[in-house]
Amino acid sequence: MATKFKRLSVAVDESIVEILNKLTTVENRTVSDIIRESILAYAEFAEGGAKLSELKHYEELLERRDQVLVDLEVWIALLDFINSKADDEFWKLIENIGYEMGVEYKLKNLEVRDLLRHFQFKNILTFTDEGGIYILTLVSRSATNLILRMLRGAFRAMNVDVEVISGVRKIVIVDKKKVKDKDVQKWIEGMSKAFESSDWPVW
Repeated sequence: MATKFKRLSVAVDESIVEILNKLTTVENRTVSDIIRESILAYAEFAEGGAKLSELKHYEELLERRDQVLVDLEVWIALLDFINSKADDEFWKLIENIGYEMGVEYKLKNLEVRDLLRHFQFKNILTFTDEGGIYILTLVSRSATNLILRMLRGAFRAMNVDVEVISGVRKIVIVDKKKVKDKDVQKWIEGMSKAFESSDWPVW
């Protein structure tokens, strides 16, 4: 049984017309075919909870060719080795790398959230934003020191006033410019004291 189609009218600007013309030539297909497949692809992509802007970001990371994909097991093993063997010079180097990243973000007028999204795209951590309080969950507790050092350098370059509290696999970052509530300040002090009384690394 033949598929029944419904005809739709879609308004597009000249740039999209040009794109469609190029695609029809390269793909040797009709405009209708391309639009149908585009809608299906978009729907499939959206069902996974991802966004096109995120896909573009991943594409840019891969195109720059300054990223290396590493299995999680290898990454954790490397971090464990680094944490047991690295000296002060190594950690200064990591902080400087973070500083260089921060300079780039500062020049682009980007904020703390943008920096954290960069780490999230690299699959190093995930985070939630509670109105200027960022709660980071690291892919491994072995990454805590590395992330803290990089963030320290980046925040210094970006000249942002933040409070950083670290736990086992969690890091809390409070952007003081966005959070001015006295109750939040009390919460920060309480969290800091709780972490200081534990064996968790505190920055």
